[in-house]
Amino acid sequence: MKKLLLLFISIIYITGCSSSGSSSGSSSNSQPAEFSGKTTVLLYIDGTSFEQPETASISFADSLKGNTSDALGFTPANYMIHKMMQNVDSSHTNIIVQTASSEDNMKWTDEQIAAKGADVNKYYVKDWDKVQRWKITNGNFELLDDTLGQICKGSVSSNCLQMNSQDMVADFLEYGVKNNPADRYIVIFFSHGGGSVVGFGSPSITAVNMKQAFETATNNLKADGSLNFNKFDIIGFAACLMGNIEWMYNLSDYGKYYVASEEIEYEFPWLLGDIITSISQRKSTLNVTNTIVDSYWEYSAKNGETATNISVIDLDKVKAVNDGINSLARSILNNYNQSQLQTLNNFYVSLNRSQRYGDAIADGGPITYQSSLYDIYDFLTNLDEKLWYHQDYSSEIKNLKNLIKDDLNAAAVINNKTSYMLPDSHGISFFAVTPDSSYVTTYKDSVGTFGADYINLLGQMYAKLSSTTANGTPSNLTTSGSIMSGTIDTNIALTHLATLDASKQIDGKTRVGTVAGKYKVEARSSSTPDHLVYTVSVDTGSTIKDDAKLFAINKTGMQDYNPVKVSFTSGMDKSDTPLFGYTPLKVIRGDQTYGDQTYNVMAIFEFDPQSLEVKIVSFKEALIPTLPGQGFVFKKGDIVQIPEATTQVTGKAEANQLPAYEFTCDSENCVSMSVQPFTSGDPLTFTLNVKNIKGETVTFTEAAN
Repeated sequence: MKKLLLLFISIIYITGCSSSGSSSGSSSNSQPAEFSGKTTVLLYIDGTSFEQPETASISFADSLKGNTSDALGFTPANYMIHKMMQNVDSSHTNIIVQTASSEDNMKWTDEQIAAKGADVNKYYVKDWDKVQRWKITNGNFELLDDTLGQICKGSVSSNCLQMNSQDMVADFLEYGVKNNPADRYIVIFFSHGGGSVVGFGSPSITAVNMKQAFETATNNLKADGSLNFNKFDIIGFAACLMGNIEWMYNLSDYGKYYVASEEIEYEFPWLLGDIITSISQRKSTLNVTNTIVDSYWEYSAKNGETATNISVIDLDKVKAVNDGINSLARSILNNYNQSQLQTLNNFYVSLNRSQRYGDAIADGGPITYQSSLYDIYDFLTNLDEKLWYHQDYSSEIKNLKNLIKDDLNAAAVINNKTSYMLPDSHGISFFAVTPDSSYVTTYKDSVGTFGADYINLLGQMYAKLSSTTANGTPSNLTTSGSIMSGTIDTNIALTHLATLDASKQIDGKTRVGTVAGKYKVEARSSSTPDHLVYTVSVDTGSTIKDDAKLFAINKTGMQDYNPVKVSFTSGMDKSDTPLFGYTPLKVIRGDQTYGDQTYNVMAIFEFDPQSLEVKIVSFKEALIPTLPGQGFVFKKGDIVQIPEATTQVTGKAEANQLPAYEFTCDSENCVSMSVQPFTSGDPLTFTLNVKNIKGETVTFTEAAN
């Protein structure tokens, strides 16, 4: 599911991109319109913190704009169960659900349910501490078994079940199919996701262990002569960051279609009610996958977010992609053995220019989580540009691009939908960069037999990185019209963030890498052997140098801080799209049931590099780094704090108003903010005014409960 407020990302097109999304690949129109047989859907729900009484709130209802009354009081899993009960046709569709969680505080009382606005008699999963199996029929959620055992956590450490173990997954798959024979089988995993290395769920299961679970279940099911079972028709992950080649490869023998996102997903990851409707309407399997893609896209657009990415993969084509990756890795390794630094720099410059996934912001601070996932197709495009040291991989690149999407007869990606913010997403990500060389071993252990030559290449390059002292010489800042630029001469290719850090050339009160504007980063070979020269430039849109300080970041100790911090949203020189910034707030809310609760909230800003306009997009609740932000609704009585360096400005709401406060910066290089109190009357409104360095004020107003 999703991460904290991440710098929004959206992804995957196969042929293009637009704000309304795009998709490509083989057309589902060639598939039969109906499926005449019976379908069994297995839904494996590892309950997340969104299911906790302390975390769940009305903001879930607010997230589904247009469906607020429908979602009121439900946590994500319970809401999806509610919608499936409404839409299933049980005459030809079985839905079997397994629920459990290793999270703390996962039991609901009737009083807590009522306090959230839900009907106690229609609230389904109340106890996540034990493994429970259910069956969904029209209007009914039937408990099949709650005797399997407690989940291991906290004080429960013996005679308990390990959450997301391969044995638990295998047992559920086998149980679901054996007890519900059908003509088509669909399995959906619903929880957190962390990508190639981190895996699925919490605690997580790795790709290689998930493969073993599928292998065990499949072998047992095939051995049962009474079942006509071969493989699952759809394997889907309603979870973040699971659209990676490593997981696809490990599950390629056990399913026909794989559906997942390269990027972050939201707290309501998939609209399971719509998916069940499609199945109940006897849609073909490929049309069901299209429903998953389209309904998730529609929800994401309705929710007002831009981080929307989902794709459908033909698992029969995935092993050829693995072979193509290994072939390219062998060619890169041949060059590496002859010229280590040049080959290493070619690889990392290409990587740093490519679409990256999974970055997030925690508590209004800097990026704290990186999944190390990149779009493979975009990486190949950048590697083929030969802008640095000339190394020819064109044959391997062409073959691999065909296997991913270009050759419709061979392409693994058959449906790919992405937002305009991530135009360089094409449907399959891969793990490509880590903090240190030892992490390669963790990667290898997580993905099994995937990419042996590729993993060998990573291991050798990381060994070189760990033994090489990086040295870079930045030049002075120069200006020409509205363009500011600087260069860095370095022996090691810089990461995206390292490039920005190295490019902060102090010139009076302005620094490249911190001002808002339209960025471009270029790299070329240096006159010094094995070196690269980076040119970092920003078009501020203004010929007045002081105007370039708009949203520049102040330096406070060792940390860059600004009430509105502007950040990139895509690859190194992919900056034609709007930039997003955020203001961190802390909201303390008193509650008779739970006492004081603290919310980390962010006001999200969008800076348009074309018009140079700044507007506030929304308020989001920041949870933990691996989750997306929820929409946040202010209430009367909330205490709002604005942290700035080591000080805080605090205002407290009285009877009919939110706090009034004003926050100003001592430096010229930041913004001023003020929050105006509620006026008496209905509805109450929350108003945030932001003044930029030029003295212009933008205002955002939101109704509050």
